[in-house]
Formats: sequence, C-alpha cells, structure tokens
Amino acid sequence: MTSADKVPPGEGKEIPLTTFSTVTAGKGTNNAAGAGGVGTTWADYLLRSMPFLLAIVVLFNPIPRSTTITEAAYYLSLVFTGILVIFAKRKMDLGSPLTIPILAYFSWAVLGLCWTLDVTNTSHHVVAHLLKVVVFYFIWVNFVRGKVAIERLGGALVLAAIALTILLLYHHFALAGLSVLDKLVSPFPETPTNWVGFTLVAGVAMVFPFFRKGTGWLRGGGILALALLFLLTYITQSRATGMAILLTLVVMMLAFNKKKLLVVLLVGMVIFGLGPIRQKFASQGLDAGNYRLATAYASWLVMLDYPLGVGYGNEIYANHLDLKSYHRRVPEKFQCSLILTDPHSLLLSIGVRLGFVGVFLFLAVLTVFLAMCRQLIRQKRDLFGHDWGAAAMAGLLGFLVIALFEPSTSHYVDVVLFSILGIGTSAWNATFVDQDIVSPSVGDRL
Repeated sequence: MTSADKVPPGEGKEIPLTTFSTVTAGKGTNNAAGAGGVGTTWADYLLRSMPFLLAIVVLFNPIPRSTTITEAAYYLSLVFTGILVIFAKRKMDLGSPLTIPILAYFSWAVLGLCWTLDVTNTSHHVVAHLLKVVVFYFIWVNFVRGKVAIERLGGALVLAAIALTILLLYHHFALAGLSVLDKLVSPFPETPTNWVGFTLVAGVAMVFPFFRKGTGWLRGGGILALALLFLLTYITQSRATGMAILLTLVVMMLAFNKKKLLVVLLVGMVIFGLGPIRQKFASQGLDAGNYRLATAYASWLVMLDYPLGVGYGNEIYANHLDLKSYHRRVPEKFQCSLILTDPHSLLLSIGVRLGFVGVFLFLAVLTVFLAMCRQLIRQKRDLFGHDWGAAAMAGLLGFLVIALFEPSTSHYVDVVLFSILGIGTSAWNATFVDQDIVSPSVGDRL
C-alpha cells in the first residue's frame, strides 16, 4: 500500500463498482478489465445488481407467500454469477476463514447419502436447502464488497424484521381483535410463531451499526424499529426469543460501551420481566417442561444408535424411526405423553441427521465465525468493521439461543443464519482484506 492509499482510522477504501474489477483472492487488489478502460460495461451492471438481488432474498424471506419472489431473485443472482465467472473472467474469492468449515460441513452432509435411511429425502434436502444456502453465502461474500453494500444488506435484514412485525401486528390487533396481553399466533404456516424470533434477533442486532451514522432521522428510525420489534417479541410470549433479544442487547452494550444501551437493556428486562414471559418461566407441570427433556433424551439415544447420523433428510426422524420405542427408553422421571416429531433443537437435529461428526463440523463453523467477529471488535483502526462485527456476533448468539430450544431446520431459518454469516464475513473482508490490513490468524487469541 502506498502512502497515497493509506486511510485514517475509522475510514476505509471502497471497492468501486463503476468499472468492472476483479478482486484477487486474499489480496484485495482491483484490476480493471480489459486494457484499463474507464467506461461502464455490461459486467458493471451485473455487479451492481448482485447486492440488490441478495437484498430481495433477505427482505422477502420471512414474508409469507413470497417464495416466487425470493426464488426468482436467488436464481437470477446465480445466473449472473455464472455469466461473470465464465464470460467476464471474474475470479471467485474463496479466501474467507469460513470457506473450509462450511465446505467440510456440506461435504459431510453429501457423504451421508452413503448410509442415510432415506436417500430420496436426504438428497432433496441437501440439494434444495443446504446447497442453496451455501451457494447463497459464497455469492454474498463475493459480491457484497464495500461498506455501502454491507449497509444495504444489513438494512435489508432490519427491514425484513420490520415488515414481518407490521404484518403480524396488523393481524393480531386489527384482524384478530386481540390485546397486547394475548399470545401471538401466526396465521401463516410459512412463518410459525416460534420462528419469528430468528428474524427479530437479526433485525435488532443490525439496527445498532446505523446509530453510528449520527443523523437524527436515522437514529429516530432505529428507535422506532426497536420499539416495534420489542412489541412483537413481547406478544410472542416466547422465552427463547425474549432471552435471545436480551443477550443481543448485552453483546451490543459491551461492544459499543455506551450507557444509553444499558438503559435500553434495563427497559427490555423490565418489560419482559413484568409480562407473560415471566409467567411462562415460572410455570410448573410435568408436560409443561418435560416434553423438551424427553425429546432431547430420545434424540441422544438416536445419536448413540446412529453415530454417523440417519441422513440429512428432514422427515427421516419422524418417518423412519420408532419414536415410541425411543421414548420408552427415556428415564421415567423425564417421560412425557407428548412425542414430538422433531428433535426441537438445532444441535440435536444436526446430531440426529449428521451424527457426532456433523455436530463437530457445525461447531467449527460457529467457532471460526465468532473468532472473526471478535477480531473485528478488538481491532481499533476501522469503526465500521467494529460495529458490524459486533452486530454479526450479537445476531448469531441470539440466533443460537432460539435454535437451542426451537425446531430450526427449515430453509427460512437457514437463510437468516447464512445472512448473519454473510454480514460478518463481508465486514471481515472490508476490514482485513479490501483495506490490506494485516490480520492475525483466526485461531489467535481465542
């Protein structure tokens, strides 16, 4: 980097999209296509459209009856990627620290076809769900480069949460005629109530980096967004969602080190502490809580019987296993009359589908990503990377809190997870790759 290229702390170079450029993997250098031409080419238009198409996928992912829109945007981004790689000779950057863990996790799921209990169901879910979100992630980290693109995709996550909130609040209050004390029941099978929290947590986490902008309308909009998201969280009466939101606020408060966020956290604790969520925490009864323990124990027994997993198919657990016999093996003090057809936990679901190796590989993805976010937070040169690294970490931790207690094996939930991973990786690239800042190894200072 020459002296002319150096930037002061808190600022960073943008990757221009006005002319087609090839980002060299791991170096962040920009080489104009052709013989140094300056004009806008057809490839430039495709490049500019990529963040927009990804934003459409993110924005409409939680919205019911919008599958056609999200599918069209996804496949169009896939076609544009192929055109840029084949005809414009754009190199794909696979230098992210997450590349190897994600590909290893995906490869193990594919390898599970050799011993799955249902080849058809497993192949369907590997191709139609897992492969799609993995490709979605790699398209994201290659074409969401630069601060403006990251802000737009982060804003899309916020807008997705607000849009879902307004839709569900309208149905709850205006159409169903319920009060704020009544539990929210989502009328949309594509977005059940226990999945709403995944979008809420991502939206809350991504609001905070925009407060650094300092403009009054943006901060006011952020406060209004938080109020709406808190209201929907309150009426979901979900303990997992409530804990996830509070954990997200704690992480952001520690990362930003601001007293104002402490006030927001305390207000959130008071609101949730006085509401129906507190009553659910205090509720007693055998079937009220033991169905989770019984399901977890039965899932553990399945993992012991199938240490390599039963296959990635989402319906294998319910259709190919004798769940009644597994529940009879559960200790009597944990037994419950309710038998769930899903492990009801992300880690247990991965353990049942992909075995102990799958759990290890998934935890490797999480560990590497959290290490990347930690380094973004600890570095002092770029406040942008710090803020979005904190948002990505908070979003992932909140996501995991819900995923530990709710069924979370769906394409809808996967898109939220890989969007959070995409935001964190793009912030990593903007800070350590595209600015030519030397970063320590991901394994350092864990």
